[in-house]
Amino acid sequence: MSEQTGIRLIRLKKKLRRIFFLIFFMLISLVSISQWRLEEYYPITPFDSLRHKQLYLKIDNLNFFDNLEYQSPHIVGATYIGIHGRTYLDYYFTPTLRMQVGVSALKYSGRNDFDQVSEWFTLTYQPHEFFSFIAGNLTLGTLPGISPQIYNPQHVYLYPNTKGMMINIQHKIALSSLFINWRQFILPNDPFREQFFAGFTNSLLVADNENYQLMVPLHISGYHQGGEIDNSSEGVETLLNSRIGFEMTFKRYDKQLIFGSFLYTFNETTRQNRQNFRKGFGVNTESKFLYKNWVLSAAYWYSYRYFSPLGHPIYNSYTPDKPSQIFNYQYLLFLTTAYNHTIDKIGRVELDVQLAWDIPREKIDFFTGLKLIISEEFFLKKLK
Repeated sequence: MSEQTGIRLIRLKKKLRRIFFLIFFMLISLVSISQWRLEEYYPITPFDSLRHKQLYLKIDNLNFFDNLEYQSPHIVGATYIGIHGRTYLDYYFTPTLRMQVGVSALKYSGRNDFDQVSEWFTLTYQPHEFFSFIAGNLTLGTLPGISPQIYNPQHVYLYPNTKGMMINIQHKIALSSLFINWRQFILPNDPFREQFFAGFTNSLLVADNENYQLMVPLHISGYHQGGEIDNSSEGVETLLNSRIGFEMTFKRYDKQLIFGSFLYTFNETTRQNRQNFRKGFGVNTESKFLYKNWVLSAAYWYSYRYFSPLGHPIYNSYTPDKPSQIFNYQYLLFLTTAYNHTIDKIGRVELDVQLAWDIPREKIDFFTGLKLIISEEFFLKKLK
């Protein structure tokens, strides 16, 4: 056998191996919507005008274990074990004005001190059912049209004190939000840059009946650093990300099958040339099968020079942790299974397992997560 024939056989074996893994993933899972599922872990108490002048005490607790074993060379793995809790008072001054005030604390296991202790404050004004204005702590994980490629769901316990302003507009066929998350405020002579994350999200309901539902999500956001009183020599920089696509849900009894495809874009608009490239894109094709408390899913991610500063790093073509490892093209295949067990009416246990196959580099990335969430409220008294 000649040397050229041997090389061809090696290449053929590699191609057959990739095809085998592709078929393997597709047979085990049906394909899905959300890899690291982007949802707010704490249940959100809906605005209730009938609670006028009533005072409640709310206690939320998130115990988390996330193990990220990454073999892809452009990202760094980690294990996060800890607890995040918040305790606050919930009071309605009027039928349209609500205030939540308390304290939030984050502590990682194996560390003596708390990693973050801060105030928890949210003011909500809702004069109509379809409109609300929120100032203070925000729950970005519940924004319509957002996803892990743009906003990493692990921020819920990495950076729990997320503040800013948000306007929500809800209609029977659409849910829209305008938001700004001020991440770093500066004063004159501060040696660092101001930072904020702002954007618009929307989820449009095109069709809905007892058998199927069609949604069109849209997201446009920008991550900005620098300002007029910025003393840093790095200057101003604005990075834009967007997402648009469709999501089709087929419903039958207690089962759901969801298909979706989404286009993502990245643009660096200020021409500072601090990023390794100025623009790029990604395409995520996905689906998900839901049955009672189980979720089985998979997705295929293809991208060219895509980057999101707040997104999950596995989707980016490079990360700040390893800036020299730059991959213009990304081909990732995800397989995920998750189970959710409810504990009476106050909590739940969540288990996630995910495999991500980095096709060009023939690496397997592995993720496991276990979370215990407790949320309870107590009526204190009715004030005059």
